[in-house]
Amino acid sequence: MGSLRKRETRRSVLLAVGWYDYRVHLGAARYAREHNWILHSEMAHTGIIPKDWRGDGVLTSIGKNNAGTELCAFVRKLAIPTVNMNADYEMPRTVLVQPDMATAGKQAAGHFLQRGFRSFLCYAECRDCTNMGYSGAFRRAIAEAGHECPIVWWWRRGGTEWTAAKRKQMKILRGTPKPLAVFATSDLLALRVMAAGIDAGLLVPEDVAIMGCHNDQLECESAPIPLTSVETNEEMIGYAGAAALDSLMSRAKRAKGPVVIPSGGVVARQSTDIYAVAHPAVRRTLVFMRDSSAKNIKTSDLVGVAGMSRRGLEKAFLQHLGRLPMQELRRLRFEAAQRLLRETDMKISAVASETGYRSGNTLGIVFRRTCGTSPRKWRRQNAAMRVDLAGAG
Repeated sequence: MGSLRKRETRRSVLLAVGWYDYRVHLGAARYAREHNWILHSEMAHTGIIPKDWRGDGVLTSIGKNNAGTELCAFVRKLAIPTVNMNADYEMPRTVLVQPDMATAGKQAAGHFLQRGFRSFLCYAECRDCTNMGYSGAFRRAIAEAGHECPIVWWWRRGGTEWTAAKRKQMKILRGTPKPLAVFATSDLLALRVMAAGIDAGLLVPEDVAIMGCHNDQLECESAPIPLTSVETNEEMIGYAGAAALDSLMSRAKRAKGPVVIPSGGVVARQSTDIYAVAHPAVRRTLVFMRDSSAKNIKTSDLVGVAGMSRRGLEKAFLQHLGRLPMQELRRLRFEAAQRLLRETDMKISAVASETGYRSGNTLGIVFRRTCGTSPRKWRRQNAAMRVDLAGAG
């Protein structure tokens, strides 16, 4: 008889989470599948700490509550390689993987500023690292543009406390100058703001434009008004967390600082689909540009829509938006191209044609100049969740 092969040893990894995000799970599961791990994820569904579990490594995200304290004590007692995917809970001797909160907050502010808003609110739930990171970056970017942005704290509560808190927020939303731009540090918080605004008799986005954070498609696209959100690449956090854990289990050199996952930019939906510009001709031209950006538009077309001279229109655009009409048209085309790359499987040449570019090569040049990468690579980096979900069907 021939010699028996020694059975390959598979690493056993625990997904120990105090709060659950299916996209983080998806990223971790993808890495585990690629590297032949056994990923124990029961806790993600039951919330029960598997105190008798033993294995090789832990992927964890711990909330700041009593359950989080218990989970943290359990993970520390295991004394095995651990990656922490929640910056709100400090865990010594672990690798931290977190989103790029500074860039995400800045991108959210830029989205509103590009649309001419001058009145802002930022909603956050508490003064933890995550909420402070996003809200602080948003507020700084608004301040750098010469505007004020109060932070409104709205923690989740139930019963009569919820009713009273909602009435308070309705009053704040009614009393803040319009048109108002609101950024919330999570999609769920943004949906609470939206509900309060609608109950206060305000129109979204006409009176209040609302943006969330983390781009949970299930929440954003099922909202009463589809919700604009910042893509923080949660699936990439799960995948990068697993990769960092793999290095720890292989006794590789530990990262000196946190692993920061880049923000994917703002995913625009109906909740911010408005221009907060008082000048009627500029607003009329902007709407025309948005609806016709794929066509071969010339400056003379814009002048005709505005009913102004070229010089007058350019001066008005600079005054109200800080850029020329054709610069805004190029921005709209690029934003539309990003959306199609992220949300569809269209060929690069078809995306270019659909968004007003002469060819796929032209679109590629613009992407390399703006993002430092090709449209194809950008799509792979920003559309991974959509592809995996389609494959799961």
